[in-house]
Amino acid sequence: RKSSGPTYCSRSCQGQGRVRPESTHSRGPGWRKLAEQIRDRDGRRCVRCDASEPPSRKLAVDHIVPWVLVKHDANGNHPDNLAALCLRCHGVKTTVTEPRMLRGDWLALSEFYGSKRASAAMTIVL
Repeated sequence: RKSSGPTYCSRSCQGQGRVRPESTHSRGPGWRKLAEQIRDRDGRRCVRCDASEPPSRKLAVDHIVPWVLVKHDANGNHPDNLAALCLRCHGVKTTVTEPRMLRGDWLALSEFYGSKRASAAMTIVL
């Protein structure tokens, strides 16, 4: 049988997808509404490459300072810590930039988002 989605090694792994350790799909109460507000604020365009939101899929809303670091902080979902990203840029942020940050290279955040946006987010949540 052909599958249109990802395949998993077992039922217990199904649905885990690419969720990083210590992360969850939940981003707190009111997340969906807040994410829509961020997409609107950013003009339904990726803040990094300026790609417009495709009609078939919404832009990702990214935590500039990663959620795994700030999820227990009340400012984790502060609008200054959120940005709309296309799926390509969000993938780069998740797989390249965040691992660098988690190893202590905080300049990676400025390289990805630019110093103004990165410093505003870090001021709010750190």
